[in-house]
Formats: sequence, C-alpha cells, structure tokens
Amino acid sequence: MSSFIKLLGISLLMLLSVINAAENIQKFESDTIKTKDGDITITFIGHASLMIEHKGLVIQVDPWSKLADYSTLPKADIILLTHSHYDHLDTSAITKTTKSITNIILNPDCANKIRKGLIMKNGDVKVIKGIAIEAVPAYNTTEGRDKYHPKGKDNGYILTISDKRIYIAGDTENTPEMEALKNIDVAFLPMNQPYTMLPEQVAAAAKKFMPKMVLLMPTLVIATLAGGWQLARHEGFILSSDKHHPWVVASMIVVGVMAVIALGFLEPANLGVLFELKKERPNGEVIAKLMKRFLYTAGLTGAMQVATLIIMTRIATL
Repeated sequence: MSSFIKLLGISLLMLLSVINAAENIQKFESDTIKTKDGDITITFIGHASLMIEHKGLVIQVDPWSKLADYSTLPKADIILLTHSHYDHLDTSAITKTTKSITNIILNPDCANKIRKGLIMKNGDVKVIKGIAIEAVPAYNTTEGRDKYHPKGKDNGYILTISDKRIYIAGDTENTPEMEALKNIDVAFLPMNQPYTMLPEQVAAAAKKFMPKMVLLMPTLVIATLAGGWQLARHEGFILSSDKHHPWVVASMIVVGVMAVIALGFLEPANLGVLFELKKERPNGEVIAKLMKRFLYTAGLTGAMQVATLIIMTRIATL
C-alpha cells in the first residue's frame, strides 16, 4: 500500500510540475521547476522583476518599487541588477529587500551609482552561496538603438541552480551571444520596443530554448497511469471487496482526468507554440491564445491536486 501511495503522490507532483500549475504570492504568478536538489520557485513580479527561491535561498532580480511592496516579500540573499536604468536600479526596493548578508551582483555602471556590490562584467563567472552566476552581454544590435544599451556595458545573467540553467536576458536584443547559448532550461526574454526585442526577435530567440518537457509529457502520463494500475492490481486494491477500492478508483479517475488535460489540451498547445515559432513570421496572437490554455487549466489542476491529496490521506488512514 505505501509503495502505491508513494508512487501516486510522486507521479502527481511530477505531472503538476510539467504543466506548471501556478500559485500566487501576493498577486503575482509563480512557477515551480523540479531539480535533483529540490524545487525552484520563480515568481514573476512584473516588467523585469523576478524572485527566485530554492532551498530557502532568495534571489531578487531588478527589484522595482512600482511593482511591489518589497518590505512584505522575503529578504534577498542575492540581488541581481542588470543595468542602471531607473526601472531596474531602484535604491528603495534594494534597501527594502536587503539584509546584512545580502550579496548584490551588478555591472560597473550600477556600482558607480550605489557605491556597493560585487561587480561582474560580461564574461565573468562567480559562485555565490552555491549558485553559479555568469554575466552575459545584453545590448542593442539595431542601428540607432545602441544608445539605449551599448555593447559591453549591461549584463544578462545565467544562473546554474542544481541541475537547471536559468537565463535572465536583461534589456537586450537577439544578440549573437544569446544565439550561441546552450543547455538553457528556463529563459526570460524582454520585449519592450524600442529598448529591447521585436516580437520576431523574441520568437527567434525562443526557438533556442523550447521546453525540454514537450516530448517527455506523454511518456510521463502513460507511465503514471500504467504504473499505478499495475501496483493497485498487485496489492489487490482494485478488488471491489477491498476497503481501499472506492478511494483507489477515485484517485485513478482524478489522474485519468489530469492525463486528458495534459494530453488533450496542454500537449497540443506546446506543440502548437513550437510549430508557430518555427514559421518565418510567427503569429503572436496564435501563441497568446495557445498559452491561455495554461492559465485556464491551472486552477482546475490545482483543485484536482487538493482532491488527490485528500484521497491519498484517506487511503493512508484506512
């Protein structure tokens, strides 16, 4: 019985991580990414501001007071500043999210303005609190826009957290250095004309970072259902005379419905985005429509997760 419950619980959590069931911190959307050393939670605060959490460590990226009351958010162990524009370098937000042991990572221009922090230039790599941080170029490539973000001045960052690589592009266009990046698991790309990318540039860059889970999802769903069914048969739970039978059937129904959602809605949406991005001129409206499926199903899958936890608790106490 315990092995079946453990497998069901792990499988459901993995499935939920695949479809990125979102939870709110204050009013902000967040996603959870599985790693070999525990979950990474990424909270999108808005504009260029992010909060990344892993095993109690908090990273704040370009905190901006206009978007959040940082006095109510977790204090940062690491603050990443990409450049010195007012909507990325906000001394008030920095003060509110700083504690005595906070490491502020920034480019030379930011350091000149706030007179503190650990300077990283393009190409530098440092390990801070167990997180490998690479400073990568962020600049405009279109003629006439280089006044906003000249080459060699501003930073993007690649964070290696456990076995995952997270790319925070900063304010940039689709540069040769960006196109050369490899093994990126999560990418945050800007689109704010005329300062950063055009939609076509975002689409071209996104092709390099398509989610690795697209092909894994069908295998995971099928394995979850098949494995759970076989274990239930082995333990005798599916016999109508067994006291666990009604609850096991209920749990399999919940997993089955989640499988339908994954294979019938989320997987086609993933593939649709993939194929749309491969077009010479991707249609932003089509991509937006497909991505709405994730938002519409997040609440449903969240409710089903709660139902599954209730069922598993009931099975364990019988």
